[in-house]
Amino acid sequence: MVRIILSKIEDESTAKDDCDFHITPEEFNNPKQCDAACNRVRKLFEAVRDRYKDVFSPTETITASNGQLAVVISQLQQYSFMDSPHDVIGTAYEVYVASHLKGERGQYFTNRLVVNMMVKMASPSEKDIILDPACGSGGFILTAMNYIFDTIDSSSRTANAKEILKRNVVHQLFGVDISPKLVKIAKANMLLGKDGHGGIEHANSLDSVENLSARFNELCGIGKPDIILTNPPFGSGYDLRVKEDSILEQYKIGHQWETNDDGSVTYSDKLNNKMGIAPEVLFLEKCLEWVKEDGIIGIVMAKGQLDNREAYAMRKRICEHAQILAVINLHEDTFEPFCGSKASVIFLRKVKHILPDYRIFMAISNKVGQTSRGEAILKRDTEGNPVIKNGQHVLDEDLSEIAVSYHDFIKGTLQESEFRYTIAFSELDKDSLSFNPVHYLPQYNAAFKQVITLGDSDKFEIHRLGDLAEVYNGPRFKRPYADVGVTEGPTIRKYFTGTALTQLNSDNVKYLDSAKATPQQRKQLDVLTIHKGYILVSDSGTLGRVTYALQQHDGHVATNNLIRIVCKDIAMRGYLYEFLQSSLGQSLMLKNSYGTNQEHLEPDIIADIPIPVPADRTMVEQIGNTVIDSIEQLEQSIASGNNARSLLSGILN
Repeated sequence: MVRIILSKIEDESTAKDDCDFHITPEEFNNPKQCDAACNRVRKLFEAVRDRYKDVFSPTETITASNGQLAVVISQLQQYSFMDSPHDVIGTAYEVYVASHLKGERGQYFTNRLVVNMMVKMASPSEKDIILDPACGSGGFILTAMNYIFDTIDSSSRTANAKEILKRNVVHQLFGVDISPKLVKIAKANMLLGKDGHGGIEHANSLDSVENLSARFNELCGIGKPDIILTNPPFGSGYDLRVKEDSILEQYKIGHQWETNDDGSVTYSDKLNNKMGIAPEVLFLEKCLEWVKEDGIIGIVMAKGQLDNREAYAMRKRICEHAQILAVINLHEDTFEPFCGSKASVIFLRKVKHILPDYRIFMAISNKVGQTSRGEAILKRDTEGNPVIKNGQHVLDEDLSEIAVSYHDFIKGTLQESEFRYTIAFSELDKDSLSFNPVHYLPQYNAAFKQVITLGDSDKFEIHRLGDLAEVYNGPRFKRPYADVGVTEGPTIRKYFTGTALTQLNSDNVKYLDSAKATPQQRKQLDVLTIHKGYILVSDSGTLGRVTYALQQHDGHVATNNLIRIVCKDIAMRGYLYEFLQSSLGQSLMLKNSYGTNQEHLEPDIIADIPIPVPADRTMVEQIGNTVIDSIEQLEQSIASGNNARSLLSGILN
């Protein structure tokens, strides 16, 4: 498909009056004429192939059959690719073959809106050396090149001066990728951009940069790039993690480490080669080494690396060697439908001396112009009609707005809002060094401040939830399901999913058979057994949903995705149940959610929630006992309803 696209572009760039990339209805329906039309297109590619011998081998051809090729020609002949503002080859490659590659090495293609946002944030100029060490199809460097070209075109320079600048720019773009196929695609992609493919090489960027060509090292070696923009492969799964000693020994993060009481990190001589390291963490350290002093790094990271324990040493290293310019959480559908990973963008400036207390731009993207199936979501006017700009539908997204807000931040004119705001470097959580914008959301910080303020008064005391109740969720386990249709028996136990817990009639309840369980599974079932009065909080999916275990749940098994809160003090139990459902309680719980593929809450996060408890015990009892009374009335209502159904069934049968 890429060869066909290059043939189309070759045809558009020719000085001939008649185009060769076309097929008439008569040609399409006549086998001999169809073959002739296809041969015209094959010769177009051969011209490209022979001109760029460093990209294509002399035997490469369009391998589609004439029947297939004729269909493609008929569909593409109406479009002008050279006038397209998009990364045509990269998009085509993504559509046709990317789904195969994505599963191999944690690779996936970067949403074009994310690429555009990052390039706009970096604001490259014609003087900058630009590098993508995991370049894929070349989307970042191609977009950066077009951004610079647009800047040059909008300047007051002469036409001749503009053309000279553009010719220079294409030799300041560099990319590296571990996949030889992607390197070829990236080079082909850059052929559209004034022949800027010479700076793209096949190599493993995580290995020594000295392995790259002498020319590459001379122009874009260690300490040479002004700007690095990249989306390295994600690798949280064991098979994708880097475990090779020859790679890990080159990185601080590749070694085992531990934190000291003051938050500093001590590295050992031992490599972390048993579990390995997620590749994106190593890429971040490599970028910090590679970029020049005062240079900019913009990198897409798995969202979990912003606050998980594994990447703490990397975050500490960033704090010591760079200024954090921006952290943006991307929408969960950003990389769908090919990849469900949740991701963030980090922008850094490499500096020798950290400013005393600089501010960090943070943002959370709430719309990315597409559904989880990759279907476009269009921006609409007040009457519901799609908005059209420059002849094209406008996607309903906020990434372009985030880029504008970032530059407002740089200029000191940012109007802070709920999802675009700043924090001081000193406000980073000292224990976790979390970079996660959610951790610092104004509404969540306001909730925490509200609790602290309440604690300063004589009317409230602040207690950890874990000091008021036992908090846990239990182990994962393989469920010993009962045979189909079996719902009763001495060894049969109900199994409640999170959804079933919220249903008064328990429509979605499942059944387990402890007779089928191994001794280990029986122990796990005991731990996961819930009883009336347990407060249950969902730890994934719909986060923070709070339910109360009723009599119908007593002694049965519930999913391990529910965090158990067990409080023996009945009045306090009712108070906690009501508080955790309040907007204040929800804000405190969700403040510390984390995860790359799916958001999670952990029992220790819930246990650490500060609970404002009235100093007047009678107030606790008044609220808590009222809640418990309402639950008892609910159970009576359920019992009455069941009794009515039983009576009706009796008279009807």
